[in-house]
Amino acid sequence: MEKLNVQLTREHLFDFLLYHTFSKASGFLVNMLGMCLIVLGAVM
Repeated sequence: MEKLNVQLTREHLFDFLLYHTFSKASGFLVNMLGMCLIVLGAVM
């Protein structure tokens, strides 16, 4: 049985999260919906 040792730097983790957040339309739409709710909350 082999063991793998994986080390991520903050930069790699940040890039990974950005890619998975914005690579699909659903991730982008969720972010836009959240931004709209923040704006609407600030206006009201």
